[in-house]
Amino acid sequence: MKKIFRNIRVVDAQKDGYYDVETDNGKIISVTESHGENKNIVLMPGFTDLHAHFRDPGYTEKETVKSGTDAAVKGGYTTVNLMPNTNPVCDSSAVYESINEKIKADGRINIYQALSILKGQKENNFEHLRKIKNIKTVSNDGYGVDDDEIMEKFIKFSLNESFIIMLHEQYSKIKDYRESENLMTVRDIKLSEKYGRPLHFCHVSTKESIAEIVKSKKLSGITLEVTPHHIVLNDQISQYKVNPPIRNIKDTEKIIENIVLGNIDAIATDHAPHTEKDKENGAPGISGIETSFQILYTYLVKTGIINLSKLSKLMSYGPSQILRVKSGLIEKDYPADFVIVDTDHEEIINPENFLSKGKNTPFAGKQIYSLIKEVYCGGKKIWEVKE
Repeated sequence: MKKIFRNIRVVDAQKDGYYDVETDNGKIISVTESHGENKNIVLMPGFTDLHAHFRDPGYTEKETVKSGTDAAVKGGYTTVNLMPNTNPVCDSSAVYESINEKIKADGRINIYQALSILKGQKENNFEHLRKIKNIKTVSNDGYGVDDDEIMEKFIKFSLNESFIIMLHEQYSKIKDYRESENLMTVRDIKLSEKYGRPLHFCHVSTKESIAEIVKSKKLSGITLEVTPHHIVLNDQISQYKVNPPIRNIKDTEKIIENIVLGNIDAIATDHAPHTEKDKENGAPGISGIETSFQILYTYLVKTGIINLSKLSKLMSYGPSQILRVKSGLIEKDYPADFVIVDTDHEEIINPENFLSKGKNTPFAGKQIYSLIKEVYCGGKKIWEVKE
């Protein structure tokens, strides 16, 4: 069914102007320059989240594919990549296929499920990856691969595989969180350079790790993501428990500096919903997929640190490139996956309004700007805020 958005401000990684956008059969069929006046209503590509936890199977009291999808849609996400630390761990064809069946039934957007690098995330073998076909992403998220020899063997094995390797950098045997992240990051950069194997570094949080990755990027083709909470928070203003931890203000400044310089490839939510009881008992994580755009718009764009086009690159085009999906731009032949944003809106974050089962956020009570008014996936409207 054809649909035309006329004289609307369009912002993506490559443009910021007024256009007519026509869609049909789930794709954008034309984008032509026009004239408009309303700067506050903006059509942008749907967001791509490289890093989310929907907790299904095994922890459905925290989230399900359905509730996680609902939360993602409300937050403007049309593509999401899920981490494998489910219960059982996603390390077999049976678990992988069962999750994909749930995605077909309850996922209204494009959802990919990662396989764990290590069997059960902790065993020192990756033989399961030899048996499963058509793997998009692998990750050991929640745990680093501690054994240096096993990690090198895995990298060598992966040279004949096309999957995207997404790394959680944390030596469990090193209790200093900063040193733990930094040392494993350096190890894996060296492996990437040695074997010419691109790697993606998840939720990078220290100034030292960022510096090492940026230094190596052109040599190895590695990429990195940062999270909204590591951009906005520091340990002087928040002790909220996440993993990796909230860092100090010098780390935050380094992240923002590299965002401005264009060295950060993507912003990912690390959406990690928990029950109230589990959070009280010390479970690390933030339920962030519904508020990430609003927080980033408020703290980065409205303050003038970056413009909306750069934020679109970090939330849409950049992560889509890493995930190797054709998405993230408002261009002819791209999928009609986009959001309509009201940048003039303001509200106070109230977790009780979250569609996610997880209400855990350090941003409760904070004033934010912008609102995702409508979301389209494959040309179909899947979210609309009623006036």
